[in-house]
Amino acid sequence: MEKSQRYFPGNTLLSHEVTVRLNDLSLAAHLGFDCLVNMIHDAVANFMDYVGLDMTDVEKKIRVIVVDFSIQYLSEAFRKDRLRIDMAVGEIRTKGFALHFKVFNETRSRKVAIATIGLVFFDYSSHSPVEIPRETLERIKVNRTQKG
Repeated sequence: MEKSQRYFPGNTLLSHEVTVRLNDLSLAAHLGFDCLVNMIHDAVANFMDYVGLDMTDVEKKIRVIVVDFSIQYLSEAFRKDRLRIDMAVGEIRTKGFALHFKVFNETRSRKVAIATIGLVFFDYSSHSPVEIPRETLERIKVNRTQKG
């Protein structure tokens, strides 16, 4: 099977920390892929809070949706390992942007995974993608350049 290469741009904007729990383990006793996806989802929620977007506001007409998600697994993580999920904004387009993740195992001093999510702003009343709201775009750009 062809292996897709992911990258992390290096301009860490925000980090999210999590400890691998017993419920996060696969049958092989290491971090399960499904649980890593959930950990990254939590990190996305922290990023959205950081740039002033509320992912839980279901009354909003325009929201952010995930249109692409890929992970490159690099090593195992085990129960009680402390993971740091670094986040960086990648390419910004008119209707969305890429958010990159580097999952680092602080306990074992090694990378666990590199991931990328494509996010698009979506109008649920017209059921179509829309341009990133100007104020949101400014917050993403300002936060991106302050840390990068």
